[in-house]
Amino acid sequence: MSFGYGVGDVFATIHAIKRIVEEIQNYRDAPRHFQQLSAELRLLQATLQSVLDIQTVDHVELENLDRIRLIAIHCQQPLQAFIQKMKLREPSLGHFRTSGTIRTVGRRLHWSLIDKKDVEGLRKVVVSEMVAINILLGVQQLRYLRVLAKDTSTFKEDAGACFVNTEDILAKSIKILNNVETLPREIRDLQKLSISNASRQEEMYSYLAKFIGIMTGKADMILSHGKKALESAQKVREQAAKTILAVASLTANIKSLIILLAAFSTTVLSKIAANTRMLLDIHANVKKILRAIEAIPLHLTLDIVRFDDALGDSWALPYQACTEWQTFKEMLQKVVFANNRPGYNQVVRDRFFIMSAKDNTIIQTDAWNSFIKAGAHILQSMIVSKTQSPGGFCPFPSCNEPLVGSEGSGDEYIW
Repeated sequence: MSFGYGVGDVFATIHAIKRIVEEIQNYRDAPRHFQQLSAELRLLQATLQSVLDIQTVDHVELENLDRIRLIAIHCQQPLQAFIQKMKLREPSLGHFRTSGTIRTVGRRLHWSLIDKKDVEGLRKVVVSEMVAINILLGVQQLRYLRVLAKDTSTFKEDAGACFVNTEDILAKSIKILNNVETLPREIRDLQKLSISNASRQEEMYSYLAKFIGIMTGKADMILSHGKKALESAQKVREQAAKTILAVASLTANIKSLIILLAAFSTTVLSKIAANTRMLLDIHANVKKILRAIEAIPLHLTLDIVRFDDALGDSWALPYQACTEWQTFKEMLQKVVFANNRPGYNQVVRDRFFIMSAKDNTIIQTDAWNSFIKAGAHILQSMIVSKTQSPGGFCPFPSCNEPLVGSEGSGDEYIW
């Protein structure tokens, strides 16, 4: 630990925190502000304990840790003062409290009413000191990151120098291999010279010929191995360069991803808040509209006929336009099923019928005038062939309801 003689002060502060936390934990049914104080003290205790575990020899880090020690010492005085106040009320607080007398109840009430300000004051001190400690630790972490960035830069420079040295070695190797490549040719020249002197050195020629043949094979093998080694070295160099580039790219991508996630989280939260406000405004406006509709006097509304079409939509049709069958059919074509709405062709070809919503009685066209009254509720059903609706379901995507077989016709459905 880097605090030296100040370690005892930090331990004293941690001990005071433990004392207060234990008293509050033993305070059954403690008020909310006591519970909040206990949580904040436990957090401060864990932070100070983590600081005690830090090991460093850097003088800047030691100065930051000394500042944290001073903050811990500053916390010690209000903590001890709070402990003294708790001792004055130990008969009515925590595991020392008693119950069963009017006097004890009065002391607990006295604690709850009077000392809440003391609790809030201690909470403010703890929170402010926690903020200061976290700022110092954040500064220390930032310094760690800067040192890491500097080490990374040094590594890149060393790697660059290493690659330069590798290039020099490869150039020298190529030069040596070029010299080796000329060796077989020189040996052949020597062989020709030996042949010209064969009459005088027949025995020596035989020996030299064998030796030269062996040397030629070995030279070719050395040349082949040298070329393979050069190719392998070049591949290793390329692979190392690709690896370093990939690591650098991955680091940049991770940094960009973190920045993007932070911006995205902020944007999503703002959009959610805006959508929530918009939904609340829509809800309020709908309520206003409903209240306005309910406030309309009944004698001002028009006479209507409620019409439920075959697709499941309800319409409020003017009664005056529904008194005659022909005008009602024109309204179906030009209003209800306008713009080639699904079912328009069935209406044009009279492949539908109208029923009473009350008892499902089919309304005949010749009895239309006598049935349709103001406020009437009628339903529509359409007739489709089985070839248009395989599987027995409505062919229109907006409906997709099961169909009923038509009586008297085996190849038609009603919906």
